[in-house]
Amino acid sequence: MKKFLILIAVALLCATTGYAQKAKFGHVDYGTIMKEMPGIDTAQQALLEYQQELEAVGKQMADEFKLKQAEYADLTNTPLSSR
Repeated sequence: MKKFLILIAVALLCATTGYAQKAKFGHVDYGTIMKEMPGIDTAQQALLEYQQELEAVGKQMADEFKLKQAEYADLTNTPLSSR
């Protein structure tokens, strides 16, 4: 019985290795797939609007940081007696 199971295992192993040698590779053009998807235009427009919103928030934060940095520089350059 043990020899029979080993024989079956070897036979299955040999049978499955034949398929691995016949593997085919292909190329997927994701650009074409994305163009063909329905609703891609609305998704791209939503992403563009979100990007613009984040850029505006980032610019506002950068401006606020520069203002606070200038205020801090003015405070640190001012002598203690004049405060």
